[in-house]
Amino acid sequence: MKNHIAILLSLLLAAFLTGCASTVPNGILITAQRDPAFSPARTNTICMSILNNPSRENTDLGAALMAELVSEHFNIVTNSDADYTLAYLIEDDSTSEIVPRATHPYINPNMAPPPGLHGTLVPLTFENEQPGEPSMQTTIEPAEYVHPDKGIRLYLYTNPKTHAGGLQIAWQGCIEAGETVSPDREPLLIKTLLGYFGQDYTGRIELGQ
Repeated sequence: MKNHIAILLSLLLAAFLTGCASTVPNGILITAQRDPAFSPARTNTICMSILNNPSRENTDLGAALMAELVSEHFNIVTNSDADYTLAYLIEDDSTSEIVPRATHPYINPNMAPPPGLHGTLVPLTFENEQPGEPSMQTTIEPAEYVHPDKGIRLYLYTNPKTHAGGLQIAWQGCIEAGETVSPDREPLLIKTLLGYFGQDYTGRIELGQ
């Protein structure tokens, strides 16, 4: 009987571990999509877009992106008749949810206790509690919890002056960054994403590979 119980527990543990391994993703997510009608390459002339009232994050991103483009010998130009225009932004896909939160209110010696049954007053203090200290009483309140999720997204637009059909997205790519796009990781994130420039790809990789 004991052997049967031990085997059952082992099987349950193995199933649990296998399930976790299959549901927890490894690495950072990269998505890249190219319009089949276009084949953008580093040799094409590319003009950087100018953002209106950019945030500090996007300003820093633009500077880091330009430095990496020059380092990797992209054909960056400033004239308006470039083959493509490259737009960039810090993408925020953070989500929030309401969760219960336990609080321990402080005892205020100047605050009257709430009314009890039949209009009587009941104290909130417990034995050994002193005014100004956290109460042993627990209050459950709703609170907002934010799941931060940021990333870097690039859009490569066609130039209506050089391509028929007006403004179109020839390629776009995004790389997730986690809770924040930190300055120390930003150059590596950009370099990694540019490795998929002009390609189609969706998958997770280890940063730095």
